[in-house]
Amino acid sequence: MNPVELPLRDSALPPPIITWWPLAPGWWLIVGAVVALAAGLLLWYRRRRRTRLRRFALAQLTLLRATYAESRDAHALAADLSMLCRQVLLVARQGRDLGSVTGEALLMALDALVPGQEFFTRGPGRSLLEAPYDPSSTFDASALLQGMEHWLARLPPHGGNQNLRDA
Repeated sequence: MNPVELPLRDSALPPPIITWWPLAPGWWLIVGAVVALAAGLLLWYRRRRRTRLRRFALAQLTLLRATYAESRDAHALAADLSMLCRQVLLVARQGRDLGSVTGEALLMALDALVPGQEFFTRGPGRSLLEAPYDPSSTFDASALLQGMEHWLARLPPHGGNQNLRDA
């Protein structure tokens, strides 16, 4: 018999090996989505961390406003707002030679935190010089609260790592 005439086939080879690289287009989309999500979360976390002073101060102001609404004690409100201002100043400036600042220098340092605003040196915030220490002093508490909220909402982000409750 002639080998050419025999009805034989070539031997069957195994199918080609499928490797994991290069990835199919669907996998590239998934990888891109995961990278974009990770970058978005990182940016969100950094922004959230940089604005935590503002969020903390506004939350404290909300508590002080509620306390004042119950007690109507303007002297206590002024004392608490003065402490809040000092905390914000110490955290925002990371305590640089500001622990003993008083009077006009304190008001100027507070105004310097939000450029373009003169809430403390020429506005209702000026009452924080005397009101926390003199129970007989009179001031417009609602204007002070509203001005403080406006001032705190415009605090620029900061990169400090100081614990806000320790300020």
